[in-house]
Amino acid sequence: MRLLSHFINTRDATATSQGVTVASQRLRYVEMAKCISIILIIFGHSSARLSIVGFLDPICVPFFFISAGYTTTGNIDLARKARHLLIPYVVLSAICLLYTLRFHPETISTQTLLGVVYARYSMVREHIPSQILLHAYNSVLWFLPALFMTYCLCKALLWITLRVKINRWIMVAALCAISFALTLLPVLLPWSLDTVPFFAALMITGHIMRRDNWLGRIKISAYLIMALAFPLLSIFFYQENLSVGFFGGLMPVVYICGVLGALLLLRLCQAADRIRLLNPLCALLARINRYALVVFGLQMVFMNYATSHIWRLHEYGQPWLSAIQSHIVGSDNTLGAYQTIFAVILGSAAGWMTERVSWRRAGR
Repeated sequence: MRLLSHFINTRDATATSQGVTVASQRLRYVEMAKCISIILIIFGHSSARLSIVGFLDPICVPFFFISAGYTTTGNIDLARKARHLLIPYVVLSAICLLYTLRFHPETISTQTLLGVVYARYSMVREHIPSQILLHAYNSVLWFLPALFMTYCLCKALLWITLRVKINRWIMVAALCAISFALTLLPVLLPWSLDTVPFFAALMITGHIMRRDNWLGRIKISAYLIMALAFPLLSIFFYQENLSVGFFGGLMPVVYICGVLGALLLLRLCQAADRIRLLNPLCALLARINRYALVVFGLQMVFMNYATSHIWRLHEYGQPWLSAIQSHIVGSDNTLGAYQTIFAVILGSAAGWMTERVSWRRAGR
């Protein structure tokens, strides 16, 4: 009941009494929501076969673009974005390639290196194994160049709107229309250029969401309607795959699902952040999100590492280890949960160590 009361009564702390958004800052409830989205994405990429994963698909990837707009002020520093997105892309890609070279060298080819440069899962929308480019446990890394290009497009649009008065919702509709037209191309463009306009529409919506304090202005009855509408829409349009520009049905429905899911997730996290009893959980989620790049970018490596080791537990000759192995691998969902937990823990540990090394070097 306390969570419900906070859900109803919480005002967005990012808005002033005049409704003007304050400068960009770290918002813990946004970090919590990002962490939850990352965990859901990892679980969706695992061996789990729960049907609920399909319903949650429309939230996860769109949420990252919406939250990016939500925490972005009018000034977009592209040099800083390049340092935070493109350099990690190169480093994480190298780690994935080295891991593949060590454990699966037979899969490395010229096509593998082309995938790193092209930054796309495939060149075609159909799932053709021979056409897959990002197959060196780096399939999720397409997101980083796509996010950078989305920032570039939003920066250009901001420059235009400062000189020409354009309604933001007309701009959002136009961007979605451009992305839809680009889906007619026979090939997928590098760096997700064909879906970047759609991602920019989501980012602009996130910026409007915070600027106009949607979380504080929307009534509880509207949230209840959203909660009912979201799964109904997801039933028919939940199998989208934005990494290959497939929207699973109608693009407007994917957009609506993304916005509704983001509003519900942000509002829920915002309410939970105000409850003292949930403070340890909230702090943990926000802490994990600090290492989001490593957790997200190396998830496939960590899950493969976890799976290969769980299958070898019987080699130690201990009955209790064999019993654990049988329990975990006996169910796809149990194995998926194990892979997800392992990836989050190992990714957070790797991120923590990377952070410590960076601090030590900065202190010299």
